[in-house]
Order: sequence, then structure tokens, then C-alpha cells
Amino acid sequence: ILGSGAFATVYDGVVCDSNGKEVKIAIKTIRDTATEQNRIDFLKEAKLMRNFKHKHILQLFCIFLNKNPILIFELMAGGDLLSYLRKNQPQKCKSGALTTNDLFSVCIDVAKGCKYLKEPHCVHRDLAARDFGLARDIYKNDYYRKAGEGLL
Repeated sequence: ILGSGAFATVYDGVVCDSNGKEVKIAIKTIRDTATEQNRIDFLKEAKLMRNFKHKHILQLFCIFLNKNPILIFELMAGGDLLSYLRKNQPQKCKSGALTTNDLFSVCIDVAKGCKYLKEPHCVHRDLAARDFGLARDIYKNDYYRKAGEGLL
């Protein structure tokens, strides 16, 4: 298990591409205990993400529509950015600690991804360091989540 959220769990896996080469993937499944609204939200996410093609946005490879839908994503080989930032913070890592320039580079990449999402008028409503590294303090667990369907 790579992680789990309110109504879904993410596993790692491997598939073979058309050339027979193994490709590591992330498999997002909806829990059996999910409500009908959870299932609708899960499928809305898939419908939205299927069109995203940007190097700073996680790529959705495949959608399996059955009783319990499954989403197949590219696997982030280095894990989530929050874990990477924690592992490489100056207090814990002397040799490979991230520099200020490294952190600025991360911020620029996040901004590029957000700019791409803005074009189709999409707003990421759960910006969190565990997703890609935007937080007031990158070495804590806190994050901001806009709840509900209201305008930002």
C-alpha cells in the first residue's frame, strides 16, 4: 500500500508495455465501504484527469469501469514530495540536503503544474505537501483543504 485516503487506497504495481518492458504503476481503488457519492467523485476525478498531459501533473494511464472502478497512474519513483523534502532537510541530511535553489525549483515546477490546470479552468482543491510540496512549513504535516463545492 502506497497510501490511503477517505474512500480510496493506492497500491504499487507493474505492467508490461507494448514492447514487453515492465513499467511501475500506481493503482487507485475505491473501498468497498465507499458511498455512492464517493464513487461519483472518484469517477469525476478520473474523467477530469484523463485529459491532463503535462510533465508536472501525474499521468492517468487507464480507467477500469466496473463495480469497483480502478485508476492506473504513473508511479512517482521517488515517492511523494513531502517525504522527499523531509528526508532531505538540512537538519537530517548533511550530504544531500536540498539547497534554497532546489526548493525554488520545486516551487517553480508546482507553479507550472498549477498554471497548466488553470487553462481548462480547473482548480486543485486539496493543495498539500503530501501531494507536491506546497505548505507553510514544508517540514510539518499541516495543509489547507477547501471543503465543499463553493467558489474559492
